[in-house]
Amino acid sequence: MSIRNSNVSSARTPKAVEKTRWIVAQIGAREHYALARCAHSNGGLSCFYTDVWCRFGQTTLARGPRVCRALAGRWHDDLRYAQVRTLGLRVAIGAALAGRAGDSRQLHFNFIKAGRRFAQILAAQLARCPLEAGRDVFIGYNTASLETLRALRERGISTLLAQIDPARTEAALVAGEHRRWPGWQPHSGAGIPEEYWARMHDEWCEADAVVVNSGWSKRALETQGVPADKIHIVPLAYERPRGSASGRIRRAASRRGPLMVLFLGQVNLRKGIPYLLATAARLPNDIEVTVAGPIAIAADKIAAAPANVRFVGTVARADIGKYMDQADVFVLPTVSDGFAITQLEAMAFGLPVVATSSCAQVVTDKMDGRVVPPGDVDALTGALADIAGDAGALEAYSTAALRTVDRYSLARVAVELDMVAQQVVASSGLDGK
Repeated sequence: MSIRNSNVSSARTPKAVEKTRWIVAQIGAREHYALARCAHSNGGLSCFYTDVWCRFGQTTLARGPRVCRALAGRWHDDLRYAQVRTLGLRVAIGAALAGRAGDSRQLHFNFIKAGRRFAQILAAQLARCPLEAGRDVFIGYNTASLETLRALRERGISTLLAQIDPARTEAALVAGEHRRWPGWQPHSGAGIPEEYWARMHDEWCEADAVVVNSGWSKRALETQGVPADKIHIVPLAYERPRGSASGRIRRAASRRGPLMVLFLGQVNLRKGIPYLLATAARLPNDIEVTVAGPIAIAADKIAAAPANVRFVGTVARADIGKYMDQADVFVLPTVSDGFAITQLEAMAFGLPVVATSSCAQVVTDKMDGRVVPPGDVDALTGALADIAGDAGALEAYSTAALRTVDRYSLARVAVELDMVAQQVVASSGLDGK
């Protein structure tokens, strides 16, 4: 199947159309439900479909054990009054089990199975809904949308696919990291099955437009055959947490103790953990590194980590603020990320960010942080050491970081999404113009 070109040009401004009614679907709490929140923020959300929605008891769950705190995060107050529907216990259990396979090949087969089930149930539910071509627009995430896209295409409903990562391009980079760092990440298995890529390719074909969140991902998809004018860059949305300790400017001059560097995310090869540990070994004693997130590297590598590195394991969403508030700098040595929303999370807490160029370009080098090449230990070491040794830079970067977050507000991203939807509808001839 060839990838259908919607002939939608990002440079073209469509005629005004009737307000878009969004149907948003996703498994899990990806991006803090940003797509649904964007649609709801301007009154455009028709319905949000997901697998688990913790409508009540979040406060109690947040005080419980880790599994309960994780459930507390399957909810967002911005969607308190939105139309939210869950797709059944079977979908929820399947999605929860999908990520538990140790073997990479089986893991991705599980993703296919969970995504297919989710999309099939959603397609059946939407078949009973009176949708209007030219007005209703669907957006769902890759690998969990194919059957829904096909069903809606038959009805003339415009569809967008949110692509979360650079797909094969990223997989190839990660495979290279496995070869470069043998023994670091166990249970890598036989790799990603072709069936996974085939499903993703079919979704690209069926969707009217593919939405990516960075130029890095757009370039990657172009190399995989997706027409450039079918791909639209819409960055992730992020709002500072209400009632949190976010927004504090970091003042190194008044700091007591070592410079605290925080990494938060999957502790694996894709995130560049070997480069972070090599960097930590070169840093002076007055710089400490906290590594927070699910650990996927071998135990002996953790045991051999430098003394200035502390691993804390998985952190519940409700506890993220505590780690952000204790840090002075956020580090993201990623080999590849579609966007890496942790950059914005950190900036919302006034943290300068040291990131690589293989993700969304949120950071402006030497303005609100530093940008270094992926896999470059010398550059990463130099960037962190420079910040540690320059109190003025730390404060200036922190101040700028707080301003950067405002560029990714829900309202701004919602407008960009609506513009894409209007262009897709206009190109289909269903807008009545």
